[in-house]
Amino acid sequence: MLDIKPFPSDLHFHKNVQVNQLRDYKRKFGATATRLTPFFELLDKARASIDPQVATQLWVLGQRFNRLYDNLTTLVEKKAISTREWKDISRDLTTVGKHSFKALKPRFVEHCQELVIELGPDWLKIAEEIEVVLV
Repeated sequence: MLDIKPFPSDLHFHKNVQVNQLRDYKRKFGATATRLTPFFELLDKARASIDPQVATQLWVLGQRFNRLYDNLTTLVEKKAISTREWKDISRDLTTVGKHSFKALKPRFVEHCQELVIELGPDWLKIAEEIEVVLV
């Protein structure tokens, strides 16, 4: 005789579309994180040599990125972001990919100023709007 148990109530399957979205965005976020991690480690060490306003803007951008990156699975599961918003996020992540991080240490102050100009104040701005949905 076969003993069949019911499925647990908390068992959750992703739809194929969600799995593909998650894979694509994890890839993009992962590549961006790989580029930004050494930059923010240096930013933390060289805080005194950088204009405080530029450093503050960069930390805000980093916090937005982390907020989205940490909640990526939840955002996909809850369909909290529209296709247009995902395209905007993708464009913003690509902007970081286009920035050259060559000679990071000797030109660090210039890199900071260039990033603030290239990314602008609206880079990943959606992270602040989305927080309401996640709570």
